[in-house]
Amino acid sequence: MNQPDWGILPPDAAAILRRRYWNSARRRQLLSDSSAFPLELGLKPPSGKQALQHAGHFQHFIQAWRGIENTICTSRKLQHFGEQTIPQKLHFPDVESLARFIGSNEYRQHRHWQTRYTRLMRACSPNDWQQEALSIALIGSLHDLEAMTDTDFALLCQTIPQLYPTIGQGCYLRALPLHGIHTKFIEQHAALVQTLLEALHGNVAAQGLYAWLGCQTPPKDWLLVRPLCARTRQALSGLPLLRLPTQVLLDYELPSRRILVIENEQTCLALPDTPETIAVSGGGKNLVWMQASWLAHKTIAYWGDLDSDGLIMLAQARRHCPQLTTLLTKPATAERYAHRMSNEPEASHKQPMPDNLTAEEALLWHNLHHQAYPNTRLEQEHIDADHIAEVLQHWLTNTE
Repeated sequence: MNQPDWGILPPDAAAILRRRYWNSARRRQLLSDSSAFPLELGLKPPSGKQALQHAGHFQHFIQAWRGIENTICTSRKLQHFGEQTIPQKLHFPDVESLARFIGSNEYRQHRHWQTRYTRLMRACSPNDWQQEALSIALIGSLHDLEAMTDTDFALLCQTIPQLYPTIGQGCYLRALPLHGIHTKFIEQHAALVQTLLEALHGNVAAQGLYAWLGCQTPPKDWLLVRPLCARTRQALSGLPLLRLPTQVLLDYELPSRRILVIENEQTCLALPDTPETIAVSGGGKNLVWMQASWLAHKTIAYWGDLDSDGLIMLAQARRHCPQLTTLLTKPATAERYAHRMSNEPEASHKQPMPDNLTAEEALLWHNLHHQAYPNTRLEQEHIDADHIAEVLQHWLTNTE
C-alpha cells in the first residue's frame, strides 16, 4: 500500500523548515522582523477515515510526535481508535526554538551567531540612536560575521571602537594608530568595517572608508622610497614618498645613514617615524638595486614575509649586502603569531633552502617546512604595529 499524503513526521518537518527558512536571506528576515513570529507549520493530521485506512501510519504518526517541543495537539475521539491526542501543527515563538527543532547543527549555528551579535554590540557600546542601526547592520552582515574566524572576529571587536573620523590624519590605511591590530586587517574586511561604522556614525558610505578615516589611497608602481624622518625628507626636497626605478637607485645614493628594505609596499607605508632612515620596498624578488656600491657604507636591515619566498629574497639581499641584519625573521616571531599564519602556494613550499641564511633563519626555514607551526606563512601585515615599533627601536639602539 502506498504511503499516505497526510501525517508529516518529525524528520520531514525539519527538512521542510530547513529548506524554507534556514538560509542567510530568510534567517536575516526572521532575525530583523519579530512580527514574523509566531511561525507555524501544519502537520496534516488525518481524518478518521484516513486513519482507519492506514492504521499503522496513524499510530506511527501519533508516537513520533509524542513529547516533542513546540507541537500543538488536540484530543479527538476516532471510530475504532477511541480518544487520541493528535498532532496538529508546530508553533515557534522565536528563531531559537525554530533552530532547536530543525537540528543540532542549526541550533549551534544560531547560538554561535547570538554570541557574536551580543559580543560585538557590547564592544561597540552604541547609544540609543545607534543601537537599532547597528543591530540592522549586524543582521545584514550575518553571512560575513559567521564566516569570520574566531581570531578575526576578536580583532573586529577591538578595531571598530578604536576608529573615528579623520583618525588617519593623512597617513595610509595600514599606518592607522591602532593597538593590537595587524596592519592588513581593515583592508581585508573593508566592506564590513564600513558597514558597521556607517551604522554607528553615519556619512561613512557617502565619503568612502578611506576619506572618512582621513587616510590616503596607497600608490601603485615602481620601487617605493619613503624617508622616515624630518632630516631625510628635507634631504629629498621635503618629499614624503617617491617612486624610483631600479636604475636610479643603482646610480644615486639615498641621503640617510640607515636603509630599511621592506618586502611589501603596504608594510612600508605603515612604518613609524625612524631617525636617519629611508625605507625601500616593492622590489619583490627584483633586488638588483641592492648591488649599488653606495650601500656598502650604510647600516641596512631587511624585513620580509616569514615564508619560503621571503627567506629566498632575504638570502638574495644578503648576497648583495653581506652586512645587513634582519628584523623579525626568526622562529620566535612565527611562534608568537602562529594563530595568524596561512599556507603559501605548494610550488613555493617545495623550493630548496637557499644559502646565506644564518643558523636562526635556517631553523625558521626548517620549522616552516616540517609542520612546526599550524601553517607555512606569516605575512608581514599580520604582525602587530606596536610590536614592529619595539623591534625598530631595538635596531636603532644597536646601530647608534
